[in-house]
Amino acid sequence: LNKLHANLIPSLEEYRRKLNNKIHEINIKYDANKLEQEIAVIISKTDINEELDRIAIHTKRFSNILNNERPVGMKLNFILQEIIRESNTIASKAININIIKSAIEIKILTEQIREQIQNVE
Repeated sequence: LNKLHANLIPSLEEYRRKLNNKIHEINIKYDANKLEQEIAVIISKTDINEELDRIAIHTKRFSNILNNERPVGMKLNFILQEIIRESNTIASKAININIIKSAIEIKILTEQIREQIQNVE
């Protein structure tokens, strides 16, 4: 999660810079306000903060269940399933390869944990 947070702002700034460079490269006239509106729409569609917050909540809940409740197997499995869903959403929204790589890493680790808890009751 820390890697994702670290890449989030630079990713959006890089996207804005690349878009501005492309517009200047092709030398077209444009309305700066309209461009900023379009960039804002794209940024809102690629915002992964909610997903990161939910993964953090799921992770905390997972830890609490593991430490305090019995039986735990099914509950943990459902929480891991939600973490995988959030990771999928992050990967689909991402505009930066590092964010995609981190989302895939979360999915891999989550699946490994899921395999381990299959036998936990």
